Amino acid sequence: MTEFETITGETVDVGLIQSFIQELPEKALRFGVRVLLALLVFVIGAQLIKLVCKILKKSMQRGNADVGVIQFLSSFVRISLYVLLVFFIASGFGLDAASVVALLGSAGVAIGLAVQGSLSNFAGGVLILLLKPFKVGDYIVAGNGNEGTVMEIQIFYTKLLTPDNQTVILPNGNLANNSLVNITMQEVRRMDVTVGISYHADLLNAKEELLGILGLKERRKHLPSQLSGGQQQRVAIGRALAARPAIILADEPTGNLDSRNSQEVITLLKSMSAKYRQTILMIT
Repeated sequence: MTEFETITGETVDVGLIQSFIQELPEKALRFGVRVLLALLVFVIGAQLIKLVCKILKKSMQRGNADVGVIQFLSSFVRISLYVLLVFFIASGFGLDAASVVALLGSAGVAIGLAVQGSLSNFAGGVLILLLKPFKVGDYIVAGNGNEGTVMEIQIFYTKLLTPDNQTVILPNGNLANNSLVNITMQEVRRMDVTVGISYHADLLNAKEELLGILGLKERRKHLPSQLSGGQQQRVAIGRALAARPAIILADEPTGNLDSRNSQEVITLLKSMSAKYRQTILMIT
């Protein structure tokens, strides 16, 4: 077997180099087959994970579980299964899962400090689901000023949809540890409407005139839930018109109303526009 001396003075066996070069195509082929099998396993595993999450969602929906609980558990199960899938594929390349777990255990303090924000968000998500300060569909105002309708409660973050159709993503840890306002938790709440009126005007007469225009004099002592759909719509119109704005945006004012109530609402808007010279932009 031939040997030669390198620049550094080390002796290299030429036969070993030739053997390595001869075995290189076979090793590359075996490695390529492993990579292809790993990709195939990942694709199949991802499909199985989607199937498991779908079955889990349907099972919890049949059990009338809260939407937030369904979203949180689905997110948790999906992430856990993907981690197991990655470990399974890595073990096919010679990675010892037990050694990795032991290494993670020994480095637990450093890892804990590195991911303390994520762990705080995870714990916050669990607290939100247990204490239920809000649920999916509620309109909330967070302590940092962000507000919107809760669309999803995930494992680390909560998604809000703002009135102007923007998505706000907030960490669960901040929501669990700071104050927030849940606007829709109570069925009935007070709404303040500022109405401009002369100091010399008779307030009782002004109220009677507004109720008379709206056709609600006989309903003055009724709660909103005791009013019909058309009457509730007229109350909303009265609130909008009370401050006498120059321009009013009416978003489907006759939505979900029968033909008679729809005609009454349209007639009311026309009369108020003519009487107080207000511009009404109507969306239908």
